[in-house]
Amino acid sequence: MPLQRAATMALNTTQKTLQLSGELKESQVRSLTDRHVRLDGGLPCKHDKYASNSIKTSKYNILTFMPVFLFEMFSRVAYLYFLFQAALSWWSVVSPTGGAGSTMALMFVLVVAGGKAVAE
Repeated sequence: MPLQRAATMALNTTQKTLQLSGELKESQVRSLTDRHVRLDGGLPCKHDKYASNSIKTSKYNILTFMPVFLFEMFSRVAYLYFLFQAALSWWSVVSPTGGAGSTMALMFVLVVAGGKAVAE
């Protein structure tokens, strides 16, 4: 109600000022008193549907976990280095041993980091 009172006072002040200056006619005074102020931007009020009040702070969902997580991990230079090292270890010309050791080490680090990301 304070807003309606302030709007009415402003309207009365404007009417008095315009009447004193002679710029306002009697027909215009009647049209000014029928003024309606809408605070909702002029949109019709729909009481049956309200906007959601939920806040989403997670950066993953079920569909985007793997792509976003792997992008975040491999955007760091250290993870790219270990991925490159694991890939080269499978090539018999470069590595005398099999590539399972370095690949398993990288997979272990990714699984632990993924578990931490899921817990958060």
